[in-house]
Amino acid sequence: MSHAVVSMVQRLREQGRHGLLFGNGGFATYNHSLVLTREPPPAGTPPQSFEHQAEADASRGPVPSFVEDFTGPGRIETYTVLYERDGSPRFGVIVGRGASGERFLAKGPAQDAAGIDFLCDGKEEPVGSEGHAVARPGGDILWCRI
Repeated sequence: MSHAVVSMVQRLREQGRHGLLFGNGGFATYNHSLVLTREPPPAGTPPQSFEHQAEADASRGPVPSFVEDFTGPGRIETYTVLYERDGSPRFGVIVGRGASGERFLAKGPAQDAAGIDFLCDGKEEPVGSEGHAVARPGGDILWCRI
């Protein structure tokens, strides 16, 4: 972050009025923001606390239970697609929530081109979309869109 601060200060000295820096820490479990400006605060402005982590932690709900071999209807909570070295999709990973709120993992196989496209093409938002987690021989739980 120190390099980012120096770069922002240099840019603000050249042009602009305000700059925002944002960085993740830990395993993307912490974040830090810094606003820099060329303008001094108004006279008499008291120091302000920008610590909001306790408030954010208090607003979180309980962590849902994780079901390892979940099958049945659900909604996509988040997702990613892993790729081979040649750029072809390896498979998609769906983190879903079942009807009772439980969390599960499912795989979107690379052979399901329409499913991989749905996750990547940006035409529709996958988060919140419905589908089914289906057990396959070999232990994989596959995601099937409705």
